[in-house]
Amino acid sequence: MAFYSVRSDRLFCERLEYDLLFRCFLDMDVEELGFDASTSSNNRGRLLEHDVASRFFAEVVALARGARLLDDEHFTVDGTLIEACAIAKSFRPKNDQERDDDFHGQQRRNDTHRSTTDGDTRLMHKGVGKEARLSFGVMP
Repeated sequence: MAFYSVRSDRLFCERLEYDLLFRCFLDMDVEELGFDASTSSNNRGRLLEHDVASRFFAEVVALARGARLLDDEHFTVDGTLIEACAIAKSFRPKNDQERDDDFHGQQRRNDTHRSTTDGDTRLMHKGVGKEARLSFGVMP
């Protein structure tokens, strides 16, 4: 969903009805009925609970290593940030009890603020002078 900028379970389930790419990835038949957004949300919870993504990635790395597609001589890091599905106004002080939508003059930082809609997102920017956005990625 993040890779194709699908911002919600509801939108994912809508795309599942007509997008063969998603159906192929889920090993679904073209005529098979999709599922609703609550099912998608529940499935994501199960995937996180059982660490399926890490195990899947480890298996992909093992297959690539077995096919001798990896070597230890060169290491590259991709600095791509995945923009979060959270708006800037959701980035609130961690101890904030009141809702105040006036952000003028406030300095927002990851150590003092967090998103109320997605706690895993961080305020990040790609370089000096670039606008900071709520994103997922590796913190420097």
